[in-house]
Amino acid sequence: MADPGYAAFSKKLKLTAYEILGVRLPALKALSKSFSREEARVLLDTYTDFLSHEEFLLYGLVLSRQKDPLYVMDKLDALVPRLENWAHVDCILAALKLVAKNRALFLARYRRLAAAPGEFEKRFLAVLLLDYYVTDEYAGEVLALYASMPQGQYYTDMAIAWGLSVLLIKRYELTLPYLA
Repeated sequence: MADPGYAAFSKKLKLTAYEILGVRLPALKALSKSFSREEARVLLDTYTDFLSHEEFLLYGLVLSRQKDPLYVMDKLDALVPRLENWAHVDCILAALKLVAKNRALFLARYRRLAAAPGEFEKRFLAVLLLDYYVTDEYAGEVLALYASMPQGQYYTDMAIAWGLSVLLIKRYELTLPYLA
């Protein structure tokens, strides 16, 4: 499924220590859906030595299809410190629909990342909040968490700015005083 032309293009957009093969995201999503429940568990429980950017994404996409939130969070705990570019964070979180049904559980587990040392650990929290917590119930806490995150790391700052822009659109009255 590798596309050398797309790999060359992707290398310009994604800083990564992993090899970029140029497999497009729709193909990775389709592949993640082809795993049986048993095959997915074998992959998730045994495979941790990623050789390419796409393998990392595939692992995250397969994980996102799991139904047990505690199992998913245990696997995420091992994956989050290894995040090393925006595409890892954004693509995996966008697929992780399980969060929407387990917001309190995920927030309790990952709110700590506001003080994490790694740029992409903090981006993980910022995008998690953006994707699943811009609600009446959580918007105030999202703003507080964004405010608590140290500034100065480009990819984290960009995710916070993105989150604030969405909050301004969806929760204007709450967000405007924060921006002021």
